[in-house]
Amino acid sequence: MKAILAEISFFEAHFKVHYTKTFRLSYPIPLPTTITGIFGALLGIDRKDILNQFSNLYLGAKLIRPFKENFESFTFIQIPWDIKKKGTWPPGIVPLQLLNEPSYQLVVAGPNNQIDNYYQQLKKSFIYLPYGGQNDFFVKDIKILKTVEVEEKFILENYAPKNLVDKVEVINEEGAFLITLPVMHKFIPKEDPFYFGYKVRIYLKEKIPTVNGIGLYELSKFYYPNQ
Repeated sequence: MKAILAEISFFEAHFKVHYTKTFRLSYPIPLPTTITGIFGALLGIDRKDILNQFSNLYLGAKLIRPFKENFESFTFIQIPWDIKKKGTWPPGIVPLQLLNEPSYQLVVAGPNNQIDNYYQQLKKSFIYLPYGGQNDFFVKDIKILKTVEVEEKFILENYAPKNLVDKVEVINEEGAFLITLPVMHKFIPKEDPFYFGYKVRIYLKEKIPTVNGIGLYELSKFYYPNQ
């Protein structure tokens, strides 16, 4: 199996953590569903077709430079809401976590022919520029680096479901982090959170596909929007 290795950075980004409502947390590293949207935009794949085209692919990402975080107030409206009617929900304000200038390596992997075709398209041009989780967070830079062969390994440097993790080791204490966050997924058990790490090694109980320390997961293991 072959993979495309790319690098992407944003001026700001917010990858909304599932289940959070009164506080808008961000994943520190984009999940396969977000990576699908990024590559889909670059390739110009229609949203109605992207799930079919990417259903057999593996995706993953890792943080390659530390980011600073900021918090802003975010206004939301709960439905139904009508200012003239009682018993409806009024607008509210919640904190929004922003990642400032995060940089990532992204990987999409799959059958050699499919990956080769995508690589040739990406090296020629990008159809649309992706955004950092929401359409008002703009991309800073994108580099399509190369194609590489996928290997199966026990050690990752990005994220993994808790039940799959054997142990964790800090590579470099300066700037390192390891956090657990809820993710909507189809692994067993389904309520398992994910470990997200930077400058750490995540040792697994079994081998999974990897590229450059990035653990790769099937898109079908996650709930894609409107699925």
